[in-house]
Amino acid sequence: MRLQVYSIYDLKVSAYSTPFFSPNDSVALRSFQQVKRDPDSQVYHFPGDFQLYRIGTFTDSDGLLTHEIPPVLISDTSKDE
Repeated sequence: MRLQVYSIYDLKVSAYSTPFFSPNDSVALRSFQQVKRDPDSQVYHFPGDFQLYRIGTFTDSDGLLTHEIPPVLISDTSKDE
C-alpha cells in the first residue's frame, strides 16, 4: 500500500511537526480539521500559524520513503474563514 506523508508546519517556529501518514489529501485534511476543532491543540488557539503539507510518500511493500520537492501545501489556516 502506498501512503502519503504529511506534516503540520508552524509559521512562528519555522518548523514541521512529526510526520503522519494518510491514504490521500482528503483524509489528511479531515484529520487536520479535527485538530483545528480541538481546544487542547495549538492549532485551535493560534489558527493563523499553521499549514498542512504533503511532504512525501511511503510504500509499505518495499519500505521506500520518498519526499516531495517542494512540499505541497494542502491547507493554510491563516486563509480559513
